[in-house]
Amino acid sequence: MNNYIVSIGDVALDIFSKIKGGLCYATDTSAITSIHPGGSAANFATWISRIGAKSAFIGRVGNDFIGDYLMKDLKDEGVLLNVSKGSGYTAIIIALIDKSGERTMITHRGESVNLSLEDVDFNLISKANLVFIPAYSLFTGKISKTVLELLSFVKGRSKIISKIDLHNFKDDLPNFKKSNFYKEGSHREILDNHKEYKNKSPLIAIDLSSYGGIKKYGPKKFENLLNSIRPDILFCNKDELMTLYPKVNFNEAITESKNLSLIIIVKLGKEGCIVNYLDENAKENVFRVKAEKVKVVDTTGAGDAFDASFCYKYLKCGDVKKSAMFANSLASLVIAEYGARPKIGVKKNRYTIS
Repeated sequence: MNNYIVSIGDVALDIFSKIKGGLCYATDTSAITSIHPGGSAANFATWISRIGAKSAFIGRVGNDFIGDYLMKDLKDEGVLLNVSKGSGYTAIIIALIDKSGERTMITHRGESVNLSLEDVDFNLISKANLVFIPAYSLFTGKISKTVLELLSFVKGRSKIISKIDLHNFKDDLPNFKKSNFYKEGSHREILDNHKEYKNKSPLIAIDLSSYGGIKKYGPKKFENLLNSIRPDILFCNKDELMTLYPKVNFNEAITESKNLSLIIIVKLGKEGCIVNYLDENAKENVFRVKAEKVKVVDTTGAGDAFDASFCYKYLKCGDVKKSAMFANSLASLVIAEYGARPKIGVKKNRYTIS
């Protein structure tokens, strides 16, 4: 079976600094610091592979040891790579984590923003049953134009949402020596030369990613962009949703957002999530799924794990509520550990999440 869940966007080196007290401006601040692989799209791809599905990542790194390290890590995680290599630096994110586990991100996106259409392998896109896009990939840079052109191509094909059997994915990982696309500046054919793929259509999932990014882009402008894309699944948190709809209250914002996607999921941290979706009879359904009670250690990457597990479960069973419950469960495991990709549920070198 050739179906992949594909993510497009950033891979980055995360530098986590857990601050013991408050941040002391213009002088020393005591902290526990560590480094980890990160980047929203790469985190998503990693969790998809750990759960047991065929995962692929499309992105760009710099000409440095950090890029080499991050690519090796994704390979070791079982992710198929379509990654180009630029002359600049690989993305780096500094996360300042307070005593409550909340984090403040300082980002340098590096070569990630320079992903071009020529970097994309359309043989891989043709095998996708879902394409995941963090909004970071839409906000700015050459990558935003690339993603919009790619989504325009994908969106132009007839969409059929159906149950897809992923049961045997974890036993059918690709041969990386033959199929990885870690390359330097190789050129691919443009969209018009791929007419043979036009009758296949992956689902499109987007995460709003950053209320600061939405604010800078322009809330109304970004709403219009989402309306033009019409994703099948839209993820966000409360701050991102309220930034998109600044003139209404929270309940009204949830109602407004139903025009953007068939499935809207608002992540609420310790309060779980709210889901608003249209069923096959075009009936609106709104419900809340409670989060499991755990001690919060670090919230970094929990949203990426949530997105990945929801997409996986939804493709597997087609049930929105079961998918949201499954996603909440994985996210609760992530926030109870340190880092965006904590190694949980290890069994025979694979990640098993029932």
